[in-house]
Formats: sequence, C-alpha cells, structure tokens
Amino acid sequence: MKRFTLASSSALAALLMCGLASAQGNAGNQNDLRLENEGDFLYVYDDPSIGPNVGSSGVPDFATNTYLWRTFSRDTLRHCSGTMEITSIDFSDFDTDWTAVDLNGNNTAIADLYLSAADPAGPQAPTGTFAPDQAVGLGITFGNGATPGINNAFITDPGCAPAGQIAGYEFQVDLTGGLGAGNGVAITANGATDLLYTTFIPGGGQTITGPSSCVANPIGDASLCDLHSGSLGAGASEQENGFDIQGLGTDSCFGGFGTLGATAGADAVAEVNCNYCQFTEPTLAMVTASGVGHVDPGPAAGVTLTNSNVQLEEGLAGVHYNCPPVGNTQGRLAARLYAWQGLGRPAAVMGTISAPLASCVNFKGGKLGLSPTDPLFNTFLGLWQGAVTKRNNQYALPQNNDFDDAVLDTLALPLPAQLIPIGVTVPLSFQGFYKKTTGTVEGSQVTKLSLHG
Repeated sequence: MKRFTLASSSALAALLMCGLASAQGNAGNQNDLRLENEGDFLYVYDDPSIGPNVGSSGVPDFATNTYLWRTFSRDTLRHCSGTMEITSIDFSDFDTDWTAVDLNGNNTAIADLYLSAADPAGPQAPTGTFAPDQAVGLGITFGNGATPGINNAFITDPGCAPAGQIAGYEFQVDLTGGLGAGNGVAITANGATDLLYTTFIPGGGQTITGPSSCVANPIGDASLCDLHSGSLGAGASEQENGFDIQGLGTDSCFGGFGTLGATAGADAVAEVNCNYCQFTEPTLAMVTASGVGHVDPGPAAGVTLTNSNVQLEEGLAGVHYNCPPVGNTQGRLAARLYAWQGLGRPAAVMGTISAPLASCVNFKGGKLGLSPTDPLFNTFLGLWQGAVTKRNNQYALPQNNDFDDAVLDTLALPLPAQLIPIGVTVPLSFQGFYKKTTGTVEGSQVTKLSLHG
C-alpha cells in the first residue's frame, strides 16, 4: 500500500469543480468542530484499491481495506455534562468518473466511516501516533452487508468533468439523521478521551490509472475521499501551522493511515484530514494567525506579511500554537463560538490561565467550567462579546443552506513575538456562552490552547 498526492495545493482550485449533496437542513444545530484550515490536496492510496467495495462488507472493514483517520484532541472535548452529541458529520467525496455505475445502476459509493476513541493498547498523546480502537466504536455504513453490490449512498451522475479537471467533481456531504437534538450519537467529552474519525477507502479494484468512460477525463474510475489541509508545496493556501508537539519534525499525532488492520503511516506535522463532526451543543474553536501562514487571499511574490493580511486559521494551531519568533509580529488570537440555537442572541467567550474546574459550577442557569476568579477571566469576557450571526460557509451557494453556521467571531488579539520562552508551554482554557431569551445561558465545551515557546 502506498499513499501519494493527486493534486498539489497550488493547482487544486483549477482542477476541481464543486458540487454539493446535503441532508435535511440544520436539524440538531450542527455546530462545527473542524480543527482544520480547508482542503489543499487529495491523497490517493492503493491503485487498484483493495478489499470489498463500500456497501458489501459493512463496518468495521479494518481487516480487508485501507483506511485513514484524524484525531480530535481531548483538549477540545471537555464538556460540563461529560458527553457531547454528534448531530452530523461532514466529508468530501471525489470521483474520477461519475458516469461509471455498478450492477445496480449507481455510481461509486461514499466511503464507510467509523467513530472511536484511540487504541488503548497503542501510543497515547501527546508523544505517540494515534490509531483507532478497532474493537470498540461506531461503524457507519452506506450499504447492506448482507447483499453485496447494494449501495445506499450514491450521487446522481453529474456527467463528465470538463477537460483538464483530473479529479472530476467534488461533493461536500453533510450527513444527519434529520431528527434533531436527542437523536444523535453521544460521545465521551471528559477532557481525557480523544475522538478518532476513520474513513475507509472504497475497495473493489478502483483505479486512477485505468480506462475511463469520460473521454475528456481519462484517469480511471476511483472514489477519492481523503481531502487534506496541508503545506504541500509553496502554493499551499490553507496550510496547517500547529506546533510540533513531538519535536521530531514528522508525526503530528492528529492523523494517519493503515491497511489490513495495521498502521502504515502518520500525517506530517503540517497537515490534517478535512473530515469533521458537528454537535448539538455549542462548540468553541480557538482561531489564530500563526505569523508564518499565508497571506489572504493567497501568497503572492513581494507581499509583506502584516497583521491585516495574515489570515486567521481554524486549524491545529488553535490547539497547539507555535509562538512567533523574534522579528515576526503577525501572531493573533481569537475565538469562534458555534451556536446555531443562539442565532441572533448575545454571546461571550472567556478564558483563564488556570486549569479548568474539576467540577463545573452553576452559572446564570448554565454550567461554568472555568474559574471566575482567574486574573484573565474578566479580561477576555470584556473583550470577547457580541451577537451570534449567520456565516455563509459555501462560496458556491447563496446564504441559508445546510452548510451555513451561526457564530460569534471575536476580536483578534495580538500575540507578541516570542511571548513564551523557548522550551516552555503555557496552557490557556476557554469556554463560550450564548444568552437564551429566558435570560439563562448555555455553554460550549471547555477547550485548551497550549502556547509553545
């Protein structure tokens, strides 16, 4: 099994066309926990693909297929209730030949998925490379394992892609049961358990080097489901800039891939898979400008990085931040509170330098996981207030679609160069709230951002 890149980040926008397939509105709130900076390139694995096709074996398919995973750190999963409810899952699917269909007249299926904690027998954070727990988890299959060839997740043929677009069409999928809060999947959110999101590569001998029914796109027929955010090449538009917590310059601990039940490799420090989950509860993501990232709307020769044109990132740098070195003054820190149920309502985010409370306390009808006597609590509270407003996440669609969010985007605060001495780590904890019409509040999870010198 090998993993190689289909399209470099600098060329991705020119090679792909965007389509959308979605579920039934924003049932259950669908508050994002992305922790990635959007896609730059696609990874391709076995050619031809191994194992049964999607919809023929059910899940887990670890023993027969190739798979990839991404890790949502325990640092971002600490809720006062001890659990959080996954309302929906988001992922992208590419096909090099949508016209080719199976025996039932359907095109390539979306990959099977699997949610779990990390393998308890394997290396643990922050110094090891995670792998999914293959014994205990939730499998999500888009087929009927009892009837090979049945495919319950397919997309109506959009036709062949125009000449020169080697990956065909992208479909970003928002999958939900559509029944709202209380009908999702509960996960442990105690601040000590990681969530791993595994995607199985569709088998069935799919290939990107074989014949294609699309004359203008002769690049086989394969489903490509590993869209990655990363810094591949000088033209990377949304690179990951998280701190190298292992200090090896290689593995990030936030993703990897395997085949036939065994780990085969790990993601690099500067990359992460783009699949993510959405939750019933409000969610909080720390947003940073790394000071070494790209210029918005993209890197250009001769452009000087300034506080106004270094783009804020919602990726791994919001979990482990690499404090800018001397001479680099573009570092910034902000927060993004996702609270669809609080659309139009006042909201605030507070932060502390002290650790989260061992037990949450009552707070204006909700639960507070931070110490209100911390010296930074009122400072952040005073600076980070506003209203929850709608945010259009899809440039290809008008507002009011299934991919929109309702968020509070806070003021971006400067992070001085070499704020933390080299070799020192300072953890900060944050929590967001929105105010209900009753006057009570509802809080997000408590998330930790580690500042690394």
